[in-house]
Amino acid sequence: MSLNLVQAGELVGRSKSAILKAIRRGDISASRDAVTNAWLIEPAELTRVYQPRTSAEKDEAGNRNSALETVLLAEVRARLAEVQSVVRDLQQRLTESDRERTRLTVLLTDQRSSSRRGPWSWPWPTRRSLRG
Repeated sequence: MSLNLVQAGELVGRSKSAILKAIRRGDISASRDAVTNAWLIEPAELTRVYQPRTSAEKDEAGNRNSALETVLLAEVRARLAEVQSVVRDLQQRLTESDRERTRLTVLLTDQRSSSRRGPWSWPWPTRRSLRG
């Protein structure tokens, strides 16, 4: 059973790129899959170069990963709270802006309707005002 780079790295506690570098240096012999062109590594080759991880090391790596996930989750929650705060602020501003626009539209409409006069209501001088 051959392993790919990720599986091989997990087995010995190394990264995928570290395994690939070891293959390129010639420390580990590997072959390519004919269909996917992925690297295939025999477990015996890995144990020849690297010691497999013990269950305690796997648990320690799992604890580090869970601690990292906890920190990342706390950061994501903090960012989410910030974004939610910004959204609430923008919603409030939009509501206030809509109210102000409505108020000004009503005010402008009222002024236009009261200023409309017929063509004879213009304050032209009349005969009486011209006589004296």
